[in-house]
Amino acid sequence: MKQIRITRTGRNVDQQVLLRWALPLILSIILLAAAWPAQAVTMQAQPEVTSGFVADEIIVRFAPTDQQTRATLMAQYGLQTMRYLAGLDTYVLRTQPGAVMQLVDELGGRTEVIYAEPNYLAQAALTPTDPDYSLPDRVYAPQLIGAEAAWDITTGSAEVVIAVADSGIELSHPEFSGRLLPGYDFVNEDSDPSDDSGHGTHAAGVIAAAMNNGQGTTGLAPGALIMPVKVLNASNLADWADVAAGIVFAADQGADIINLSLGGYAGSQLLLDAVRYAAGHGVTLVAAAGNLGLELPYYPAAYDETIAVMATTRSDERFILSNYGGFVDIGAPGVEIWSTLWSAGTPGGYGFASGTSASTPHVSGLAGLLLAQRPDLQPAAVRAIIEQTAVDLGAPGRDPFFGAGRINASAAMTAAVNWTPLPDTPTPAPTSTPTVTPTPTVTLTPTPTMTPTATATATPSATATPTPAPTAAPAVYRVNCGGAAYQDSQGNLWRADQAWNGTWGYDSGTTKRSSKQVHGTADQPLYQAWREAPGRYRFSLPNGAYTVVLRFAEFNVANASARVMRIEMEGATVEAALSIYGSAGRYTALDKVYQAVVNDGELNILFAANGGSYDPIINAIEVSFAGATLPTPAPTATATPYIQRVNSGGPSFTDGQGVVWAADAPYVAGAWGYFSGAAKSTTLAVAGTLDDALYQRWRDNPVEYRFTVPNGAYHVILRFAEFETTRASDRLMQITIEGVTVESALSIYGLVGRATALDRIYPVTVATERSTSVLSGMAAGRTRPLRPSRFVEQRACACPPGRLVISIVTIIGYDEPA
Repeated sequence: MKQIRITRTGRNVDQQVLLRWALPLILSIILLAAAWPAQAVTMQAQPEVTSGFVADEIIVRFAPTDQQTRATLMAQYGLQTMRYLAGLDTYVLRTQPGAVMQLVDELGGRTEVIYAEPNYLAQAALTPTDPDYSLPDRVYAPQLIGAEAAWDITTGSAEVVIAVADSGIELSHPEFSGRLLPGYDFVNEDSDPSDDSGHGTHAAGVIAAAMNNGQGTTGLAPGALIMPVKVLNASNLADWADVAAGIVFAADQGADIINLSLGGYAGSQLLLDAVRYAAGHGVTLVAAAGNLGLELPYYPAAYDETIAVMATTRSDERFILSNYGGFVDIGAPGVEIWSTLWSAGTPGGYGFASGTSASTPHVSGLAGLLLAQRPDLQPAAVRAIIEQTAVDLGAPGRDPFFGAGRINASAAMTAAVNWTPLPDTPTPAPTSTPTVTPTPTVTLTPTPTMTPTATATATPSATATPTPAPTAAPAVYRVNCGGAAYQDSQGNLWRADQAWNGTWGYDSGTTKRSSKQVHGTADQPLYQAWREAPGRYRFSLPNGAYTVVLRFAEFNVANASARVMRIEMEGATVEAALSIYGSAGRYTALDKVYQAVVNDGELNILFAANGGSYDPIINAIEVSFAGATLPTPAPTATATPYIQRVNSGGPSFTDGQGVVWAADAPYVAGAWGYFSGAAKSTTLAVAGTLDDALYQRWRDNPVEYRFTVPNGAYHVILRFAEFETTRASDRLMQITIEGVTVESALSIYGLVGRATALDRIYPVTVATERSTSVLSGMAAGRTRPLRPSRFVEQRACACPPGRLVISIVTIIGYDEPA
């Protein structure tokens, strides 16, 4: 396998970071398919995403303190200042050779430091264009998106400034004559932001190439002014320090819009600070979603403050290399885009390019037209107009492949005339499966108050006549923390958040929200609002046993150590060091289930910081009755709920909470078991759990698990970990419960990657004496289909017997279910 070492002017990439041949990238900063013959190579293999950083450099933001304290700390660690980013109060420091990661750990733990991180690298990922694309019908994008009708309203205004943070711009190109503002070159640290790769010139032409000048093509906003900000070098490489400095510079110089046809797979607190700085100055930020065809967050596009842009084709299909996921906001043409182009031989030329680097400037250009027509529009309104007037593509409504759809310039400009702000979080449309709500969680931590059971099979209670199936125990409280009252897709009402009033509520904190789409849920509003630093939630309840579900989603932090929480229930620590980002990443629903016993008439849930610089958060809380009321704490006998835990593919196992998991077994009538398949195992460590053994074994192609259970309402918990696939599309699963599809295309790798615990929770009701299909799997992908049901746990109240059936079926693929 060929290994490539990447270097940067004056700096080297850390020697431990290598790029494997496929698409040549470290962080893959640019997503442009460019037609530059000198760089023309054919990329075929799927890339391995890696994260490199500049050797012997570290980025540090100090807590508020005096200069002497900072100087003393830098001297203690042998650090030298290379650059100070005043707008962000952040330093780029030179370290001793080979000490970057050690210093990140050591400085990150000091009270004088807010954060410390490597100076991550990024690079362009180029998809060369075939020369045959140079045909008479070169330009199609403006016509496709309705630009002509938009230009009837305005062609842009010199009052609107669009910064292009890229490889620079060819300053002498006739398409930009008289409309270039002074910029800056952060690569060479001078005031000449000339292009030396062609990438930035292409993006600038899509945005604002001149109209009616007798040559070339025209941009979306030909009347706008362009500010060149060079952050990429001649090899289309950059580091986050340069990108962040460029963003701050553009904001300080009065840019209304910043086009970021670049990105990387390693998030950065410095980069996020810069994005927030610009957003705080009223700048609309537009960023490329990435060109690897993967479901991975791509930065800065994945940050809430940016508009993340995917690429579409001439026929309104998804560009095959366009990244996808919940962070994608909008689509625009990005295949075979003809625009201005720089090359050493023809600095004022033109050429084709493809990718999200070519689609992103279409959105920036449209934003420029909107601000020319309505200078009063704030970034949130610009985003809302673009998204709400888009042409819906793919699945109806917002989806992870196209976001809100492909931009429609004509409709956007028409809507802007009389625009008034609309809600940024519309109520989800009713689903076709109204009786089952899948609720994903990455790690399930049993609470210390849960009573372990070693029972391997259920003993149905005898009954002479069938009794009606009871309904699920009613939730005592459902709270949309930080949000308004909400009715979820199952018709359940969630209360608006409130301060403690003697009945229930929070003690403190602030409300925050995001409009970013959240993975793994049909109920976006339950995760898009949250309470930060709540201190404690209290609920007045009858004494008894309760199931508590805490719902989380992370939007702000970019590493696992930035927000770490301790959670206590009734004085018992149920989470010692919970990191939402470490468990699920960003923009992904994370639900945690706990058991609690109330003996004093009040349930107390405490949230406290236990690491990092961010306060604890909570998005939603559900408290439901799970056991008999206990008037006093006296040990009276109560009905034992049915609980069956199975270590699928493995032997009997006692977990870290003392709970016994039964050894896997074939089905026996009247009991439980699987119907087929093979047991597999690995010795790889599993992230996100203290019970690796539960995830290191699995049943491959089990076809069906069946359980004889009392009739009633249940929670079925399926536990997964992926060890075999290497792409999100390799193994996709469809899961059904009670004949209802609860997972249409579950990818373990797509949600959490390899060797990471993923738990998913599903409610189901088993009726009298009937077979209930709980889980059936169908899959598509390069590896053979599904990976449902590693471990199964059912919990419910004791009721007359029924039968719970877990069916696993394959459709397409190369790997057996597991």
